[in-house]
Amino acid sequence: MALQRYRIWHWLLAIAFITAYLSGESILMLHVWAGYLILILIGVRLMTALGVRGFPALFEKGRNQVGWLLLIVLLASTAAASISGLPMVENSRYLSFINPVNTAQADENERAERNGGQADEEKNETGESESSEASEETHEIFANLAVGLIVAHLVWIAWRRRAMGRLMIFGRPSTH
Repeated sequence: MALQRYRIWHWLLAIAFITAYLSGESILMLHVWAGYLILILIGVRLMTALGVRGFPALFEKGRNQVGWLLLIVLLASTAAASISGLPMVENSRYLSFINPVNTAQADENERAERNGGQADEEKNETGESESSEASEETHEIFANLAVGLIVAHLVWIAWRRRAMGRLMIFGRPSTH
């Protein structure tokens, strides 16, 4: 049962990441909410690393150092991709159910920005500010790094931790 909770957490994180990655250019609201879910799931995992029963320890004694380092860098890159995306959106719009007044303010701020009300930032040829372009670039770098690390994670699991991989996918230990 203990690994079942971890397995559910792992699948939720995988689905949230895939959703965020595939919806990045087309469905902004889905992309933003998937990013929020990723941050929440990583936060839950870090809290469980403090000793909550039902999740494997994040820092297991005897764990292979390469696998451990890969896991830590993967979680850090995924968190950095999510965190770097926060300043790129008007978060109050997506969290309007908490405070509906913020949505009206966000709409007004967006209209002012479109009408040139933000004269203190340089605009590039596409109309974006230089700082938002840099934020977007940082966000994409971390997301693409996370994709590469996910591939490395899958290769590592297939090579060194095959039984754990089968358990995560099928929910039962290997029969051979």
